[in-house]
Amino acid sequence: MVATLVHDPDAWYAPNDMHLTRLDDYQSWLLSNGNLNVLIDPWLTAERISGGFDRVHEHNFTSIDELPSVDAVVLCTHVEDHCRPASLAQLPAHTPVHGPRAAVKVARKLGMTSTHAHDVGDMFTLGDGAQAIDVTVVRTGWPLSLFAYAYVFHDRQSGKRLFLDAHLPSARLSRAAGRVDAFLTPVRGVRAVVIPATSGPSRVARTAKSLGVTTLIPTSLDPRRDMNWWQRLVYLSWGGTKALQRKVGDGMRVIPESEKTVSL
Repeated sequence: MVATLVHDPDAWYAPNDMHLTRLDDYQSWLLSNGNLNVLIDPWLTAERISGGFDRVHEHNFTSIDELPSVDAVVLCTHVEDHCRPASLAQLPAHTPVHGPRAAVKVARKLGMTSTHAHDVGDMFTLGDGAQAIDVTVVRTGWPLSLFAYAYVFHDRQSGKRLFLDAHLPSARLSRAAGRVDAFLTPVRGVRAVVIPATSGPSRVARTAKSLGVTTLIPTSLDPRRDMNWWQRLVYLSWGGTKALQRKVGDGMRVIPESEKTVSL
């Protein structure tokens, strides 16, 4: 059994740089910039996923009581391992929620009053003043592009840029992101029979090099961990942090999956 990541809300610190905190052993994140705190695909409860694929979430996650005040939520898609209704329901109803139409519709049905549906190419701002983060919506690869988005987060004060593509980044599609400092993306490829769900190390490495990235941050950790026998037959997975580090070389750092907080 693994202990919960954060035990005391007062222990959260607010350095002046944009930084990421891993909230579980899968793909939930807190993006912070000073006192601005943004949840990305939050999964804040112990409920599990079952059906199309299984994912146990009983341990090693951060609950709502262990978080600092939340200023906004950004969702990559409405799919259940990214958009968790029970987690969104724990947030104050006025918390702004940004994402694809189907994702913010989930939040709206829960009674959340500040929902913002976006299209590829849209820009919006989280927070204000020196801590503001400008966000650009970027297309991910097909077929996930039918219902999922990627994002660029730009810290106005420092100029640092984070690119998040939780699914299928490519060098061609990522041109819309421009130059970025850090890249948050799965480092294991996943394919359901012949349908890609996440990119493998080769495609991630090509994308990272085209973006001029210096730091790669793994997400969607160990996607097949809790799958049953038939799901493991359907979902092929390959790659990982070591494979990606070999492909990008020494000029780019791949953050260890065990590292909880990453300064950008």
